[in-house]
Amino acid sequence: MKVLYTALLALLLFPSCRRQSGDIDSFLHNAESLMNEHPEDALSIIRHIDRRKIYSSASRARYALLYSQALDKNYVDVTSDSLTAVAVNYYDRHGTRHERAMAHYYQGRVFSNAGDFDAAIHSYSLAEDAASGTDDYYLLGLINSAIGNLHYEQYDLAEALVRDRNAANCFHRAEAFYNEAVAIISSGIIL
Repeated sequence: MKVLYTALLALLLFPSCRRQSGDIDSFLHNAESLMNEHPEDALSIIRHIDRRKIYSSASRARYALLYSQALDKNYVDVTSDSLTAVAVNYYDRHGTRHERAMAHYYQGRVFSNAGDFDAAIHSYSLAEDAASGTDDYYLLGLINSAIGNLHYEQYDLAEALVRDRNAANCFHRAEAFYNEAVAIISSGIIL
């Protein structure tokens, strides 16, 4: 059923993705609305958008951020920051705190996938600074969890434990109980 749904969605979207840029924004909105519950469908929508038809820098940045997010949520490990750099460059100048936080978080994911600990920590720190001015506790939980994982890999267990506990607290406030349980289990492993 899921495959049929995705195929029908792609058939409906593919011809219309060649229209003007205003339609692109509606496709990006649809992808964003599906991102948390159906990330595979969000990725399918984004992949069918003709990037050559994206004319505004705001739409290019949104496309880059949503594409990065969809790839990450579908467990596609990207190691080049060419996509996230578009979002970071735009949102650092024109975005909200939440948009800056998201852009830097996903850039941190890319650097982490590439094994660049210093660049990943730097991006996550920028994401944390921007997100601390928002009430997006889920994103703060993701950031703390990612930083905790990097410290765990570097055998800095004390910092990893602090970050996992922060992540559990943030996930609890966001009512993301599965993520909270994972962060608690991670804390237990460190102990």
